[in-house]
Amino acid sequence: MALIHKSLYQRENLADLEMKSYISQLSSSLVDAYQGDEQNISVQIQMEELELNVEKAIPVGLIINELITNSLKYAFENKKVGLIHISFYKNESGQFKIQLKDDGIGKNVSISDGFGTQLVKLLTRQIEGTFTEIPSVGYSCEIVF
Repeated sequence: MALIHKSLYQRENLADLEMKSYISQLSSSLVDAYQGDEQNISVQIQMEELELNVEKAIPVGLIINELITNSLKYAFENKKVGLIHISFYKNESGQFKIQLKDDGIGKNVSISDGFGTQLVKLLTRQIEGTFTEIPSVGYSCEIVF
């Protein structure tokens, strides 16, 4: 939240937030906070510069924060090197699409959703979007709104 406020105050337009810069700063801060001493976890961000109004940017920021945090906390438990890939773009039908993938251990589907996943689902409904977990090596999900 503090990063969102800082980003807004540095702009003349207080109604919109430039998301590429925000997500880059957010991911760097989270990696610094959660990465173990012996780990090298990197985040790749694939997106154009795009702006979202604050009403969408705040829940989207919280969603991305939670997804990156979950990957950093759980995906790389016994790995020294890891990658989190985030793409964020506007699709052909004008909707925004966020995809997050990591090359960690994957999600144990026999375990019920934890607080983080429940929060992501709630925030996704708030922006009138859909949240889908995608079977893959590691963890993968997408949000469309």
